[in-house]
Amino acid sequence: MHKLILTLALFLPPTQGLLAQGPTGSIGGIVLTREDGRPLAARVWLVGAARPGPSNAKGTFRFDRLPPGRYHLRATYIGYVPVDTVLSVTAGVHVQIVIRLSSTPVVLAGVTIREAAKPPAVVTLPKPPPAKPPPTCGLLFVVSPRALLCTSPAMLPRTTVHHEKAFFGSNSLILQAALEAVGQTGFVRESLLQLNDATWLIAARDAALPSGARSLRVEVEETGSHDTTVRVSVTSVVTLSRAGQVERAESYLSRIRQNLR
Repeated sequence: MHKLILTLALFLPPTQGLLAQGPTGSIGGIVLTREDGRPLAARVWLVGAARPGPSNAKGTFRFDRLPPGRYHLRATYIGYVPVDTVLSVTAGVHVQIVIRLSSTPVVLAGVTIREAAKPPAVVTLPKPPPAKPPPTCGLLFVVSPRALLCTSPAMLPRTTVHHEKAFFGSNSLILQAALEAVGQTGFVRESLLQLNDATWLIAARDAALPSGARSLRVEVEETGSHDTTVRVSVTSVVTLSRAGQVERAESYLSRIRQNLR
């Protein structure tokens, strides 16, 4: 089951979106994963004041020359729950914080499979051994009407791969190419959300999976007036190797390039 999280943005006064003329303060810090504490190259920005700053592999960020006041800070990364926090800035003071993002594995919708009872056999057969108790499933994947796979929530993030690629040209044409590539690579689009004035999120599922079982997340972000970064996250059942998932992610990005020609 998916939850839609609405975030109430704290809009700053116009003067806080400009370079300060008087005494100022600053905000800095690092973004880490909540699970293992490794740095995460997340997008961090001041809501209402500017677009996200460039991400870096160390996960650090810094905003200088901020007039005293309250600021709404947001951190996002595809495959993780966004984090919002409000900070107070004082003149001459540097505020240092640590932001921890939690991963959001894709959970497939539950499916119940029933099979009609077979007529009794004419020949009396030996009594079969007692059936083994069913395994405890954290998540249940329906591979075919007669095949089920169980896995635990701890294993699912390991079946997710992330790739990104920068494209140059019209931002609107790149977004359209990303939408067309969904169906061309075997996925069915389920939703398109605009995260902010420059970022869109495409959620889709594998055509072989039931409705609501999202297995493709694509973040399309305008990183300049004529360039766009596309970040794709592919989640598959445990029967697909990691190499196979990487191939699907790269195939999706290649299809966008073909659509732009």
